[in-house]
Amino acid sequence: MKLEARREVQRAVLAFCFCIPLPLIAVMVHWNPSHSEPGNPFATFSVFLLFAFCNAAGLLLVTWILLKVRDRGLFETLFALAFFLLLAYGIGLALRVHRDFFTYVFQHILSFWLIFCRRLEGFSRPTRAKTTLRYMRTVNIVVFALTSIWLILMGYAVCIRAEPRWIESMLYNAYNLVLVFLLIIMTSHLGTALYKRVSIDGKSFVVEGHDFSTYMSDADKRLAVQFLSAQGRSIPCSEVSAALEAVRSGSGGRTNTWDCATCQKENYPVYKCPKYRAAYNRVLSVKKLFEALEIGDILSPGGQAAAKKSGWKLRLFDDVRLRMESATKGAESSVP
Repeated sequence: MKLEARREVQRAVLAFCFCIPLPLIAVMVHWNPSHSEPGNPFATFSVFLLFAFCNAAGLLLVTWILLKVRDRGLFETLFALAFFLLLAYGIGLALRVHRDFFTYVFQHILSFWLIFCRRLEGFSRPTRAKTTLRYMRTVNIVVFALTSIWLILMGYAVCIRAEPRWIESMLYNAYNLVLVFLLIIMTSHLGTALYKRVSIDGKSFVVEGHDFSTYMSDADKRLAVQFLSAQGRSIPCSEVSAALEAVRSGSGGRTNTWDCATCQKENYPVYKCPKYRAAYNRVLSVKKLFEALEIGDILSPGGQAAAKKSGWKLRLFDDVRLRMESATKGAESSVP
């Protein structure tokens, strides 16, 4: 499934989940399965159906818009407006219609927090993105702990029949468990978002979902992939030169007949090598690319002569997670 199609499915599932609480509470209030309170706040069955349908459709529309809107400023405005209006609406229903609607107030706050977490990564990252993501992840963990304690206490109250509307409470808490499950998924997603994802497959060079290979020369792309996939992420001068010669010969350009094996064996100085300057400049170009993308740095050897033996070494930053899709399709490598 393509990325955009997968996101549409995720939006649809979330929108459906978040439109459930008000109709669910309306059903419980109308049905009154515990028979704990006499009377029915809905005058007729038609009024109940109209109320449930309008609230479900309204929540579905609001949630879908919040999950779909692309402009950050518009999202923040709509998010704040919808949050406070629906919060006041829930409190008003609890005071004027039935006290069970106080349950919606809690579910509404948690649902909108999940929407905020879901949309955070879709917008341009703030200056202190990692700090923000860590803070939100910590808040999620605290919310999860408090919600779990609340569910345990409510479950205990239902078991000892201290809660008069115990059937209704069981169904409300079943929906709360769905929200807790979504909270766990969001927390895991925020933890993953703390890292920068780099994916290579020999042809593409993808960073954070953006393929930069289309903006790179063939030589830079080949060297970048070679640095990321090399053993120890270190490439000597001879391998850099061989990669450049392969690109040059593949495009029909002139090849250099300088023998790198003889150069290493005889320990020729680099100023005699016609390939070294081209290799050095190309490595410098890839180094600038890695630094600009904030995924790593290429360390120079201890002198020009050392480039023939130890070579240049790529040091990936700590927040980078590399996904290799060459030899083992889809195999993921965590970079220490």
